[in-house]
Amino acid sequence: MVIAAASLGIALALKQGLIGGPDFREGLVEARMPLSLNPLIGAGDPAVHDVGQLLYRGLLRLDGSAYPRPDLAESYTVSRDGLTYRMLLAPNQRWSDGRPITPSDVIATVAFARSPRATDHALSAVLQGVKVGVEHADIVFTLQAPRASFPATLTQLPILPLASMTAAQVATHAAHPGDAMATSGAYAVASASTTTVDLRVNPHAGSKPWLGRIELTLYPSFDAAAHA
Repeated sequence: MVIAAASLGIALALKQGLIGGPDFREGLVEARMPLSLNPLIGAGDPAVHDVGQLLYRGLLRLDGSAYPRPDLAESYTVSRDGLTYRMLLAPNQRWSDGRPITPSDVIATVAFARSPRATDHALSAVLQGVKVGVEHADIVFTLQAPRASFPATLTQLPILPLASMTAAQVATHAAHPGDAMATSGAYAVASASTTTVDLRVNPHAGSKPWLGRIELTLYPSFDAAAHA
């Protein structure tokens, strides 16, 4: 058991490098429980960010040299004036529950990220004024002014399975971000409570992760974690 406040990535590397094996357990000290499983709610919490990286992908991702590359998107183009970005989703991608990932999920995620329900205010501010729509199969972002950093911004936007939800369902989920949704990343949430989060391999993940299971135990303080 590794006790960490916000070092999931470091702890995973330690497990892989020194111990090996199919499963991993970690203790997270969290002031707010249950842990938010929506990376756009509680985004300032490093634990929420780290777990969100395991659960959700974006249209783009940063490669090893910190350059934006396609992730959920198969490709993207930029207009000569730098105002229009066109992205095509890679084919045959599915959420962990088997439903297809669609451009409508991207549209709904952008709307949520700009809403008062999302707590990543920096991301929300950057997305304000950006028009997003669908033309044929393309997802089209239109900016008010050229912004060379926009692809990097999209690497920070995890796409969520919101297109199939009604407005009331989105509001209910926002009020209870500890409730699990379908995921697009390497892992899906097998179960979650105020004390534990159990992650299993997403059967529809693009590539299978090395660890078959990640079990997180949540503690309200370092003293409680040390006692356990």
